[in-house]
Amino acid sequence: MSPLPVNFCPYEGKSIYIGGKEYQLNNKRCACCGAEFANKDGLKLWPCSIALAIRVEKLKLKKYKVIEAGCGLGLPGQVAAAKTSVTFCESDPLIQLLLASNLKANEIDGKIVGDWANVDDRFDCILGSELIYLNYKPETLAAFINRCWTRKGPCLIMNSQYYMENLFAEAAEGKFKVNKESITETLPDGQEFTCNLWTIS
Repeated sequence: MSPLPVNFCPYEGKSIYIGGKEYQLNNKRCACCGAEFANKDGLKLWPCSIALAIRVEKLKLKKYKVIEAGCGLGLPGQVAAAKTSVTFCESDPLIQLLLASNLKANEIDGKIVGDWANVDDRFDCILGSELIYLNYKPETLAAFINRCWTRKGPCLIMNSQYYMENLFAEAAEGKFKVNKESITETLPDGQEFTCNLWTIS
C-alpha cells in the first residue's frame, strides 16, 4: 500500500461550488432535529467524492435513473440531481439524518435507502466513491452492480489510488467488465487530486 497523498484530507468548507452551483455542506448538526454528530468518516467530504462530483457535472444524465452507493454526504448524487432523479444509498442511520438535512438545505428531492446489499430496484447509472478500501464488501458491491444496473447509462466507481482494489476486480469476474484508469482532477480549491476511475461495462 502506497503512502497517503499529501492532499488526502477532508474538505472543511461549509459549502462548495461544482459547475458554478453552490452546495451547502453541513456535517456537524442536523438541521431537522438539532442533533450533533460524531466525527466519523462518512460525515466527511473526501477529495475522491469531489472529483467524482466534478466528473458527474459533465455527464449527460437526463432521463437516467441514478443511484449513488455508499453516498455519505452525497455530493456526486446531489450534482446528478440537477439533471435527473437520484436515489441516495447510505447504510448508517445517523448519516442518513444528516444527508436528509443537506438535501433539504440544497433544495434537492432525493430518495434515501439503506445498505446496497438490500437494494432490489434497478438503475440506469450507478455512482460511488471510496467504496473499495481495506477489502470492504467487494463481493456485495459487485453483486449490487450486477443486480441493480440496467447498463443503459454509466457506472462509475472512483477510488483513491492507495486502497486495495484487487478483491473487487476478482468479485467482478463473470458479472461485468472493469476498466481502471488513473485520472487527475483539479478540485475547487485549486489542488490537483489523482485517483482511480473504474468504468464498468
